[in-house]
Amino acid sequence: MRKFLFSSLVSSAVFISSSFGQIPGNQLFDPGRIHQIKIVSLFENLADTLTSNYMLSFGMNQFQIRDIPYAPSKLIVDGTFLDTLGIRYKGFNSWWHSVKKPIKIDVNRYKTGQEYDGLKKFNLHNGSGDPSFIRENIDYKILRSLGIKAPRTSYAQVYMDTVYLGLYRVVEQVDNTFLDVNFGNHDGNLFVQEAQGTAGFDMRWEGSGQEAYYKSISLENHRNRNDWSGFIHFLDVLNNTSEREFRDSISSVFEVDDFLKILAFDLAVNNLDYYGNSGRNYYLYDEGGKIHWIPWDYNLTWQDGKYPVNIDPKDYPVLIRRILQVPEFYDVFMRKYCQLKPMFSKSNMDQLVTGEAAVIGPYLQNDPQLDYPYEAFLRNLDSTWMRIPGLKRFAAQRYDDISKTLDELNIDCNTAVEISSREQNQLQLYPLPARDWLNIGHFPGHEVSVSILDLYGREVMDAIFFEKGRMNVARLTNGCYVVQVTEGESTYSKLLQIMR
Repeated sequence: MRKFLFSSLVSSAVFISSSFGQIPGNQLFDPGRIHQIKIVSLFENLADTLTSNYMLSFGMNQFQIRDIPYAPSKLIVDGTFLDTLGIRYKGFNSWWHSVKKPIKIDVNRYKTGQEYDGLKKFNLHNGSGDPSFIRENIDYKILRSLGIKAPRTSYAQVYMDTVYLGLYRVVEQVDNTFLDVNFGNHDGNLFVQEAQGTAGFDMRWEGSGQEAYYKSISLENHRNRNDWSGFIHFLDVLNNTSEREFRDSISSVFEVDDFLKILAFDLAVNNLDYYGNSGRNYYLYDEGGKIHWIPWDYNLTWQDGKYPVNIDPKDYPVLIRRILQVPEFYDVFMRKYCQLKPMFSKSNMDQLVTGEAAVIGPYLQNDPQLDYPYEAFLRNLDSTWMRIPGLKRFAAQRYDDISKTLDELNIDCNTAVEISSREQNQLQLYPLPARDWLNIGHFPGHEVSVSILDLYGREVMDAIFFEKGRMNVARLTNGCYVVQVTEGESTYSKLLQIMR
């Protein structure tokens, strides 16, 4: 097989800008603090009401048959009082298999226009199936650092009146506000996969009538116009286009490159509950006639079972199968591991895992409703707990797996592809990986603002250059960072690895 060339990562500027602008969620998703959220009951037995509302939404076989109703309550978030809002339990496996129930907060359910930190909804996840309690946070951080539009997260101590429920993960809701932050608009239609019990949706063609898909997919916004035409057209192209026309046709209606990056990541972290396995946990945003894939729910990752990174497309559902059966797309898919490999390096994983654990460790030690003992949290950062692999050891094995596969396929991750002169003028970084000095350029005739951010979105260095410049990065610890360069109204980002 011929040698492939690796293109430098261009991250999403929208994600990076969240560190600088006053955009919705900046306070709630501040990684530097543990938030405090107090649910204030408006009537007795709120917990019983939430449980009843949840249980009554499922049939005898635990298949969801109707939406879970909200119950009115009040909320105090970091001392800010919110008037009557909606609260309900959520999830499936994370609800049935955990004593600490996951929660959805709808801030403007009963008071139109009410928001907190610019947000109308957010989620409280319980870490079900994850002894380390940090898998989902790490996954979303890595995805966002790769330029994927993925939810932000933080942590909060949650109370219901005087009862301490424990530490929760706060997870951003994928809704119109999320679309505004990440896409700059919410004009398009947002669809979400609706699991029926344990069943997902594999994207198969079920006809041109939108009613056939109501059991599997729901429209989250613009319900008054209820326009499914773009989604139906996407499924038609996916399932019914000839092999000869498929590559160009699917590229015109689907953001293939980002999907391949997410797919490579899902396989690298052995996600047990994603489209390729269960048909679950994704959003689709139809923007300007093109569908974008938005990942969701990453608690069941870094799990037991060594699945290969170089997969056989015919073993997967139609979206993966048809795309990877196109040789050019498969080549791109395998090159995505060049972008992922630094994320699994020892230096980067030590930084991510140790940083997350240091923040939440003292709070988990006093958590009254953990699914696993505190010892499990401590051990699972590195070692296996009840067949759930330790994060650092799993990452080390995956780093070796990816390295071996890339070597076998003669994929050279250290050689840059030829790119257009315009792209060359946008952002160059060298050497990569960097040790002490980093060269940045080249922007002829332009002043540029440069920021280096860690994987938590925090600025660690900044500078102003004219055309090009050089930064001393010797004080940065080994690991992965994102370099953001702003030239006028344009913003460019690339992944930086420090390795000594």
